Amino acid sequence: MSDQQRPSPEDLARQVHASLQALRGLDAGQSPVDPVAAAAWNLETDGGRRHPLNVVASGSLHPALAKLGFKRQGRTWNRRSSGLVHVINLQGSKYNLLTQLSPVLFYVNIGVFIPEVHELVWAEPPPAFVREAYCQIRHRLNTLAREPKRLIMGLDRTRSLEQHGEELTRAVLAYGVSYLDRLSSLEAVDHVLTEALARGAYHGDVFAPAYVAEAVGDHARAARLVLDLYPRIGKDALWQGRIARLAARVGVTLPSREPTRQARPADAGVAAAVAHVGSERGTSSAGLIVRQYRASTWRLTFAGCTGMHDEEDVRRTVERMAAVGLVPSFGHGMRSRRRNW
Repeated sequence: MSDQQRPSPEDLARQVHASLQALRGLDAGQSPVDPVAAAAWNLETDGGRRHPLNVVASGSLHPALAKLGFKRQGRTWNRRSSGLVHVINLQGSKYNLLTQLSPVLFYVNIGVFIPEVHELVWAEPPPAFVREAYCQIRHRLNTLAREPKRLIMGLDRTRSLEQHGEELTRAVLAYGVSYLDRLSSLEAVDHVLTEALARGAYHGDVFAPAYVAEAVGDHARAARLVLDLYPRIGKDALWQGRIARLAARVGVTLPSREPTRQARPADAGVAAAVAHVGSERGTSSAGLIVRQYRASTWRLTFAGCTGMHDEEDVRRTVERMAAVGLVPSFGHGMRSRRRNW
């Protein structure tokens, strides 16, 4: 593309502004730059040395949240309430381009952290200051405001950062803080989780509903939630440990994952072949072959210490196994002197 065809930075900034205005439901043709607002913006950011989002966080939002008991680290605020932690976070978009005319895009995240759930499930003490990603209940501000199309928010030079900050603070107090105020106990959290699960709208921590149900005394519902969750956990050892700790807390016995094994006619033949090979070498069948049962297959693991010392021993064993219909499969285990059938 030639220099004449390539759009200028000003044109690109106007296109971004128009897209942002459309996303916010405002007039896309509105002038993107006001000289007074641009001058104020430049002054507030110290000529671009301070991030506009940090200016709004410290200058407008923090004073209002501090009066309500919130503590701040960076762009995240915590407030402790009856054993819970309320979290508010400003998350900058990874697509931000801090040029002269580009808007600053960001999200507002609202969350509730339950320390006991974190400590039980993750087997570690809760953090002293909670990041929004650790919360068991998480929302974007636009969903609480029932404005699903306004997913992303923006700061642009049509107004000063002080004006943007005032508008943002009003929205956070009206929708975010008011929502958190209603979640000041486990009973209130349980009500919200139960309602969200009934609507299929819960997308938070999978362990929280069962723990909270047990904590408020609804053991039957807690047990049902654990048993419903268990098949979805998978076979990862870490996640198995987490669901096991939760089940122990609720007092539920998890079902076994091992399938029921049914005896097959070939089993007797395999046992006879094992005994025969063992007797030839003067070794018991238990010492010769370790058998691991599966639902529909045999797995015979031959260890190097079982008395098979040479090629003749291996050949004789393969013949005995083939006689009862087992086909050997030599995989990566060959290097560790193991033969699997």
